[in-house]
Amino acid sequence: QLTGDTIDYRPLLKEIKKSGETRIVLDCDYDKIALILHQANEIELLTDYHNYLITSLDVDKINFEQYTHQNVNITGFRLVDPNTELVRKYLKKFPNRLQGKAHPLYSSNALMYDSVQVFAKALNNLD
Repeated sequence: QLTGDTIDYRPLLKEIKKSGETRIVLDCDYDKIALILHQANEIELLTDYHNYLITSLDVDKINFEQYTHQNVNITGFRLVDPNTELVRKYLKKFPNRLQGKAHPLYSSNALMYDSVQVFAKALNNLD
């Protein structure tokens, strides 16, 4: 485990490589995932023998294009299904091209939207 202000994950990644572990759970802030994967790639920890589980609920917003030819297994989850009718209507009504945490479908933004909808419905039901 590293401190929050660390940006060089190579020492830990080298330790993981030396241990021979092939199943890695990446539980970190969304903003760090791309950097960690980039550094893991530099020290050859993204091979067809490695399996990554990313715990962020916004893994679908990370660009994995550069790793598609490496046969690494990267598994993650997403909270919001962009193919649902409600999401498509929302994106049509409020189109934007923001990335990362500013993206309207980022999990905390989607949860905030849902909470406001539930609160509004509760207030309407008070009448």
